[in-house]
Amino acid sequence: MDELAKNSDRIIINPNDLELLKKQGLPIKVIPPQTINELFEKRKEIIRDVLIKWYIARASKIVRQRVNRYCKLMDLFPKEVIIKDQKKRWASCSKDGTLRFNWRISMAPISIVDYIVVHELCHLKIKNHSTDFWKLVSIALPDYQKRRDWLKNNIGIFRL
Repeated sequence: MDELAKNSDRIIINPNDLELLKKQGLPIKVIPPQTINELFEKRKEIIRDVLIKWYIARASKIVRQRVNRYCKLMDLFPKEVIIKDQKKRWASCSKDGTLRFNWRISMAPISIVDYIVVHELCHLKIKNHSTDFWKLVSIALPDYQKRRDWLKNNIGIFRL
């Protein structure tokens, strides 16, 4: 305890030990547990915000690279590619041809990113999930079902 007290500017201790510290002439600052919890929660929020910004930048780079690759191969070109925070979707395709991707996509393996990109590019041509839609997906990704299954089975790992 003495060594810790000499080398630390903050110590969280049992309130019963305060008298011992006072006797040793050490400065004492009492931080109520509630304040400590608030500080910890605030720090967690800041770290989470920084991580999300990093993932958004990473998603933007990765998704745009993969869209560029597959749109040329498939001859399907989106009007625009947007990265955003989507709570319930990996991606979406609007009527005007804009593709929107969830930033969490950047946490996935590249093979899964490719599946999501191809899936959305196919919606530029076929708006529903008909047999023709899945045939189009399979032309670009013959193993799409394996990737689709992986995504369904691992959805819970993409959380901060």
